Amino acid sequence: MGWFFGFKLHLICNEKGELLNFMITPGYIDDRKPLEYKAFIDFIYGKLFGDQT
Repeated sequence: MGWFFGFKLHLICNEKGELLNFMITPGYIDDRKPLEYKAFIDFIYGKLFGDQT
Protein backbone atom coordinates (compact mmCIF):
# COMPACT_ATOMS: atom_id res chain seq x y z
CA MET A 1 0.00 0.00 0.00
CA GLY A 2 1.19 3.47 -0.81
CA TRP A 3 0.41 6.92 0.43
CA PHE A 4 -2.57 8.94 -0.72
CA PHE A 5 -2.76 12.71 -0.42
CA GLY A 6 -5.85 14.65 -1.29
CA PHE A 7 -9.55 14.83 -0.65
CA LYS A 8 -12.72 12.97 -1.60
CA LEU A 9 -15.97 14.62 -2.59
CA HIS A 10 -19.12 12.70 -1.56
CA LEU A 11 -22.34 13.80 -3.27
CA ILE A 12 -26.02 13.01 -2.78
CA CYS A 13 -28.13 13.71 -5.86
CA ASN A 14 -31.77 12.99 -6.61
CA GLU A 15 -33.12 11.17 -9.66
CA LYS A 16 -33.12 14.45 -11.61
CA GLY A 17 -29.40 14.98 -10.96
CA GLU A 18 -29.99 17.85 -8.54
CA LEU A 19 -27.42 18.17 -5.76
CA LEU A 20 -28.97 17.56 -2.34
CA ASN A 21 -25.92 17.41 -0.08
CA PHE A 22 -22.15 17.05 -0.18
CA MET A 23 -19.25 16.26 2.11
CA ILE A 24 -15.49 16.62 1.65
CA THR A 25 -13.26 14.18 3.52
CA PRO A 26 -9.51 13.50 3.59
CA GLY A 27 -8.39 10.94 1.03
CA TYR A 28 -7.55 8.29 3.61
CA ILE A 29 -11.09 8.10 5.06
CA ASP A 30 -13.17 5.03 4.20
CA ASP A 31 -15.85 5.85 1.60
CA ARG A 32 -18.60 4.53 3.90
CA LYS A 33 -17.66 6.84 6.78
CA PRO A 34 -19.87 9.81 5.71
CA LEU A 35 -22.92 7.55 6.07
CA GLU A 36 -22.30 7.52 9.84
CA TYR A 37 -22.99 11.27 10.07
CA LYS A 38 -26.72 11.78 10.63
CA ALA A 39 -26.72 15.32 9.22
CA PHE A 40 -25.42 14.02 5.88
CA ILE A 41 -28.22 11.50 5.26
CA ASP A 42 -30.94 12.31 7.81
CA PHE A 43 -33.31 13.89 5.26
CA ILE A 44 -33.07 10.96 2.81
CA TYR A 45 -36.11 8.73 2.53
CA GLY A 46 -36.50 5.64 0.39
CA LYS A 47 -33.34 3.93 -0.83
CA LEU A 48 -29.79 5.25 -0.99
CA PHE A 49 -27.52 3.72 -3.64
CA GLY A 50 -23.77 4.00 -4.07
CA ASP A 51 -21.16 2.78 -6.50
CA GLN A 52 -18.10 0.73 -5.78
CA THR A 53 -14.75 1.37 -7.40
